[in-house]
Amino acid sequence: MLDDARLNGVMHASFGVHADDEEAPSISFLTLSDIDSGAPTPALAVAQCGLRMAGPALGRVRAARFLTLPCERPAALTTCVLPAPPQWVTDIAGLPSGGAVVFQARVAIARPQGSRVVIVDLTTTAVAMADEYTEIVLGVAGTVSFVDPDPRPRADVRPSRLLEALL
Repeated sequence: MLDDARLNGVMHASFGVHADDEEAPSISFLTLSDIDSGAPTPALAVAQCGLRMAGPALGRVRAARFLTLPCERPAALTTCVLPAPPQWVTDIAGLPSGGAVVFQARVAIARPQGSRVVIVDLTTTAVAMADEYTEIVLGVAGTVSFVDPDPRPRADVRPSRLLEALL
């Protein structure tokens, strides 16, 4: 499953197991992914992702909204309750079957250029703590930043006249 996730753009994955309000174990799964939306602009890329994430095929949508993060990139938040996974998924994961629903909070963040989008995804069996998990995923998404690996000045940007005078 992890190889398949990596091939589909997952850059980071973390599992968590903890007690919920009923002292039963809850499982959470956090992923950071980088996907190509195919959209012509970053704003359109995140808008398309937001609409896909809020589609009826993914479960019962609790919230869907566009937002701006501290990195000043357009983003879309979607939270939903997903139906129980198929039996074969719980078998592969070694989880007990029982038809448990899960809560998922996703934030799609537009990269500065192009059609690529970063997805922060937090899924948990602790559905009763959906609001808390939404705050967690928003907190993680708020730490995302983009750094230009090649910070050479662009040809279309005029140099600072003040900088020229100081040099």
